[in-house]
Parts: sequence; C-alpha cells; structure tokens
Amino acid sequence: MNTPYPFELLLAFAVMGASLCVGAFLRARVSFFRKYMVPSSLLGGVLGLICFNLGLLPVGSEIFQALAYHLFIISFIAIGLSSAEKASDKNTARQVFQGAGWMGIINTFSMSTQILLGLLLSALLGLLGYNLHDKFGYLVSLGFTQGPGQALTFGRLWQTESGFTHGVDMALAFKFMGFFFAFLGVPLANWGVRKGYASLGGGEIPEHTLRGLHREGEKMEEAGRLPVHSGNMDSLAFQFAVVGVVYGLTYLIYYGLSKVLADISTLWGFFFAVALVMAFLLKVLLAKMKVFYLIDQGLQRRVSGWSVDYLVVATLIPISLPVVWEYIVPLMLISCVAGVWTFAFCYYFGRRISPLGFERMLVMYGVNTGTMANGLLLARIVDPEFRTTVSMECGSFVMLSFPGITACFLIMTNSEAWGLGFWHVIGIFAALSALCLVLLKVLGMWKKAKAHGSF
Repeated sequence: MNTPYPFELLLAFAVMGASLCVGAFLRARVSFFRKYMVPSSLLGGVLGLICFNLGLLPVGSEIFQALAYHLFIISFIAIGLSSAEKASDKNTARQVFQGAGWMGIINTFSMSTQILLGLLLSALLGLLGYNLHDKFGYLVSLGFTQGPGQALTFGRLWQTESGFTHGVDMALAFKFMGFFFAFLGVPLANWGVRKGYASLGGGEIPEHTLRGLHREGEKMEEAGRLPVHSGNMDSLAFQFAVVGVVYGLTYLIYYGLSKVLADISTLWGFFFAVALVMAFLLKVLLAKMKVFYLIDQGLQRRVSGWSVDYLVVATLIPISLPVVWEYIVPLMLISCVAGVWTFAFCYYFGRRISPLGFERMLVMYGVNTGTMANGLLLARIVDPEFRTTVSMECGSFVMLSFPGITACFLIMTNSEAWGLGFWHVIGIFAALSALCLVLLKVLGMWKKAKAHGSF
C-alpha cells in the first residue's frame, strides 16, 4: 500500500501498545498471572512474539530492535536524571550507603561469576560437539544481570562485528530465561514472609497490586508534580525535552569521537553508559544552578517506567523461535545453572548482611535475573509501602556498580583486540569476582549468618 508518509515506526508503537493492553487484561483476569505478578510487558511481549513468528505483524524485526536500543538508552537517561530520596537522618543515610554499596558489589559479583559460568559451560559444550561462537558464553550475564537493552546492544554488536550469527536472537532468548527465574522470586518472597524473615513482617499484598489495575474509586499513586505551568508547556513534555537534550549531548560526544578515531563501532555498545554519566552531570549542574526542582522525580520515574515497559515488548517480539530451538540445549543448560547459582549467592550473602538482609537479597535476586523493576516488585511483597530503606538503596546502587560493570563490558568487547586468550579472560573475571569478595569482607558486609530459624 502506498502511503504519503512512512508508517512503520508508528505501526510498531501500535503493535507494542496493543500487546501491553492485552497483557494488562491477561494479568487482571488470569489467576496464575495475578498470583505470580507477571508484568503486562512480559505477557504482551510473548503474545507479540507468537504473532511475529506466525507472520501476522506488519513490521519487520529491524524496527523493533532499533526501538529497543533507543528505549534502553532513554531509560538510563531517566534513571540518571532521577535522584534517590534523601535520607531523613545520619543513621538512615549510613544504612542506605551500606545497602547501596552491598548491592553494587553483589551486582558486579553477579555479572563476573555468570560470565565465568557461561564461558566454562560453553567450552564444555564445545568439547561435546556443539559449535558455539566465542561470545556465546557472555550472553547469560547480559540476559540475567543486565537488562534487555544491554542484551540487544551487545548481541547486535557481535552479530555485525564478530560474525556471531543469530547473536541478537540468542541474547534476547537468555533475557527471556532470566525473566523466568526472576518470577520464581515471588514464591521465595512469600515463603520468607511466612517464615517471619521480613523485618516488617510483610503483609497481605493489596488486590490492586496482584490485579495490576486499579478499580474506579480506589486510591491511586500520583505520577508526580507539575513544575512547568501548563499555560507555557506541559510538564511531561519538559521532562522528555531534558531527556532529549541529554541524548543529543551524548550523540555529539560520539560524533566528535568519530572525527578523531578511525573506528568507533565497538563504542556504540557503551552509548547507554555515556548517556547515564551525561544525565548525572547535567543533574549536578542544574543543582548548582538551583533549578533542579524543574526535573520532577515522579515524572522522570514515569518516563523510565514507560521506556522499560515498551523496551521489554520490543525486545521479545522479534525473537526467532526456530533459532531458539536450534540452540535449545545450550540455552537451557547455561540458563538453569546460572539461575540456580544466582539464587545461591544472593541467599548466602543476604544472610550475611544486616539489617534488611532478606529484603536486600530479594532485590538483588530480582535485579540479577530480570531488571530493577523485578527487584522492586519482590521488595514490595515484603515491604508494601516501602517503609524500609531498600527502595532508596536500589535507586543508588547503579552508580556504585558502574565501574565494575563497565570493566566487564570492556573486557567482553575488547579481549581479542587486547590479545587475551580464553584462559586470560577466565583469570581476569575470576580475579574480579575475588575482588568483590574481598570488598565485602573488608567493608564489614560479609558477616556470620544468624542463628538457625532467622534469616
């Protein structure tokens, strides 16, 4: 059909929007989905995936992948522009710093050890006759500890630059497996409440939380404030405008690098990290100018949440099921080992950090298998009103884990250029994992477990 303007981009948004709406309906109506609080984005994404593989969608995979890449960056910019809620006193501030530091170290430990498992298991499968690309072992860490955006970004990078056929599909398939393990955290949280491990005793999860939709007349959470007068500009438009400024500044940095360096293809995988730093620097500048109040935290969280919901749908829809089936044995083996390992170390170290060990364990299990949203969802089961400091800690640990995670990305993308062989890489990630353990011990975050019967 001839159209006066390109429609593919808006048709993709229409498909994603319809997927989210159907996902919300399924969450509200199907008891299994309510019980395990499966997000509408995941349900809608799986439905879209089925429709895509049946050839029912009017949009190609490339447009969904491009949207996912940009939505991923937008989510990080919004996170960078948001500031964690300030602690009310010094004791609370100390507890938040301790918790955020512990989460940052555990997050780095998770990625480095998942990489070790992925590389070693991939090598073992290679000995058994499976022809896997050298980068295959990295995918589990991208799919579990990192979000769908990172999985897509590096999967595509290796597919185009390193000859990793089906790199995108497999990266996103690992992310789907990560989501599966993340939702196993729901019965884990409920078990902890029954055992009395939650510091506030937990409680009944509100019906609207399980259902995922409010009923008419129920008290609803407010989205944020309106720092810009509506007669001048809509406040939500202003929040998106600031996100756009950060995006543009980050692109200018890359444009400058392209004029200086001969090849910046591998650097595009770090666009989100540069954007996060730029957002943080802009936040500091606005605070110095005493105009940071214009960046409303509630609205920026809505921008981040919007982008993540659409991001999940956009990453799941274009997964090729025939490709997943071709790699089903390596996918399932590595994912299951990584899932069990992630639960094991989160549980072990959660019992050795106090206070709020159980709550922090749940957050890290959700983050290191799914996304930050999964971690906060699990925390809400045991702390429905977020009366503990865990939500503040979760909003702060990203910057603390940034150096370690960036180091992992650099090694993953540049090992061949730096002349590092398989065992060199294994040694580096083993050393990074050991460094995390040393930091936990030195900083007093690895104590003796409590007596039997308490977490």
